[in-house]
Amino acid sequence: MASQTSANIIKAYCPGHITGIFTVEDTDPDPIKKGSRGLGFCTELGATSEISFRAGTGILGISINGEASDAPVTRMALEHMLPKLSLDMEIDIQLQAPMGQGFGMSAAGTFATCLAAATHLNLFNPFILALRATHIAEVELGAGLGDAIAQSIGGFVHRMVPGASSMSNARGLITPDTEVIFCILGGELSTKSIIQHPEKKKVILQEGVRYLAEWEKKPDFDNFLTLSNRFARDTGLMTEEMENILEGLPEASQGSMVMLGNNIFMIGGASSGIERHLSDHGKVIRTRITTQVPRMIERN
Repeated sequence: MASQTSANIIKAYCPGHITGIFTVEDTDPDPIKKGSRGLGFCTELGATSEISFRAGTGILGISINGEASDAPVTRMALEHMLPKLSLDMEIDIQLQAPMGQGFGMSAAGTFATCLAAATHLNLFNPFILALRATHIAEVELGAGLGDAIAQSIGGFVHRMVPGASSMSNARGLITPDTEVIFCILGGELSTKSIIQHPEKKKVILQEGVRYLAEWEKKPDFDNFLTLSNRFARDTGLMTEEMENILEGLPEASQGSMVMLGNNIFMIGGASSGIERHLSDHGKVIRTRITTQVPRMIERN
């Protein structure tokens, strides 16, 4: 580990991630092997983390969008990755999409932070260290099950094996170069309240296995959109409000519920009338699907 005596600033980025179909598979005692199988895509809207390092005793100060935060997932990931840190770190995480709405912001902010820290400290294979630390913290705190491994691949991603024990647990697929539109319908949805609820987990696993097998018969993005909508309905996760809004979309659009948020997504351009339709129901956010992966964006 490199010795640092003066202030140094380093910055990293991680894309967001949207899940359309998933399972909950958390019975393995090893947290790196707990997680989910599923399908989703990464978004340009993600998170950046800027870290200032100084000589010290391992004090971590974390702010999110300019406000001091406990940031439990990020803190746990750093403590897992850097158990004997002898530097003080001031961490400024900027989230480009809302928390608690299924954008994978918890994982994005944590992955970017861990990647920046591991790179700056010259740790061996910082990308893998950051991935694993992020995944373990997400799982242990009930914040997520598969965002980090998907973000490490980029684009349209098939998570084939639960956990983040290997990069081969997920594969990148042919990714459409297209915009995606979101409509946030209300307050945050607690991921933990769903993925740790015994009955809900059972239904999600059953339907997730069924729809992943159905997708394998026609493994493309359009079929993913169709089956995501059915999965959301059959698990009981999609609300009546979501159903009504999606059914009122122009025929050319395809969309479903974001897992897990009080949030729906659609694929379609501005000329389709989707954004005009959605603006009557909630906050509309537009971004693009991206094949980018977590990366360093500046180093001083």
